[in-house]
Amino acid sequence: MYRHVLRMTALSAVGGILVLACAQGTPAPAPAPAEGAAQVATGSNVIAQVAVPGLAKPATITFGSISAAGDVTVTQSLNAPAAPQGASFKSAKAFEITSTAKFDRATVCIEDDSVTSDTQLLHYKDGRWNDVTTDASSGKVCGEATSFSPWLVAEVDCPSGGVATQEEVAVLTSLGCEVALVTSSPSPTEAPTATPAPTEAATATPAPTVAAASPTPAPTVVVTKTPTPTPAPTPAPTVAPTPTPVPTPTPAPDIARPAVPSSGLVIHGRVLAANGTPIGGACVTLGPPIRCWTYTSRSAANAANTGYFMINLGELAAQSGGQWDFYVVVKNYTTYTYNNYYSGVFVVDGLEQKNVQFQ
Repeated sequence: MYRHVLRMTALSAVGGILVLACAQGTPAPAPAPAEGAAQVATGSNVIAQVAVPGLAKPATITFGSISAAGDVTVTQSLNAPAAPQGASFKSAKAFEITSTAKFDRATVCIEDDSVTSDTQLLHYKDGRWNDVTTDASSGKVCGEATSFSPWLVAEVDCPSGGVATQEEVAVLTSLGCEVALVTSSPSPTEAPTATPAPTEAATATPAPTVAAASPTPAPTVVVTKTPTPTPAPTPAPTVAPTPTPVPTPTPAPDIARPAVPSSGLVIHGRVLAANGTPIGGACVTLGPPIRCWTYTSRSAANAANTGYFMINLGELAAQSGGQWDFYVVVKNYTTYTYNNYYSGVFVVDGLEQKNVQFQ
């Protein structure tokens, strides 16, 4: 029997750090938080209405499949993990839910007057907050996950510039923030200096020498020197500037549709947009989306071959019956730079098909 916990309260975020003010002296025991509870039975698409302490309307929790019946309890939270460095939370309310039922996944919907279309439902898993919002409108926000670890209803303030490490990019991207990895710019290349052409020096023509005709002194002959013309200077060559080449836009390259084997431990499927259009070039990875394991296929000539992915677990020497999960990361799909999809944990003992459609 698994037990998952999810809490709710208001938070104050200052520079991404939760600040709790305490009076000096011996603290009085904290009062027991208020809670609401409901019973859930086995079955598919089981819906539970659970009172949320501090809110006027109950939370709606829809379970995909329940294999063991139990209760569901909502409790106010007195603490919650802080926002990652560089981000902060506005109008934040944290909560926990305790469930003794055994289930595969659940969709949680919170109704409150403070919720707007910019509100996100965050789920704390693997040591960080993840945006699991599937729908947000005025007064209601919903999200889906496979466990009931801490959740948060909040508006996320993202950093305005880039960040220094790939890990920070992954953490902030999981919140729906638009960030980029900061890299150094290359030094500019100096233009070559033209070497001037050498100028030829003028050569003087020596005067002819007249020998005496005989021992008798000859009359003096005045020799007129013929002037040697001075060569005109050679002009320095003009160096024309090298034009900067204009890059030609290159279309995105095709990615071949992967062939799915007839047997083995394989996760495969297709990624679609909300309108059913296949998405090519999406990043598919096992575990958190830090590095892409593979990309979905893309074909400019035939859209029917676009959006497919395949991960062969046999290449990892995996054993049948192991638990796996995967993420899909799509760039420029929503108002944020990246949009994430999380499959949840599932067992692979053969060919496992997991189709993805973003909402």
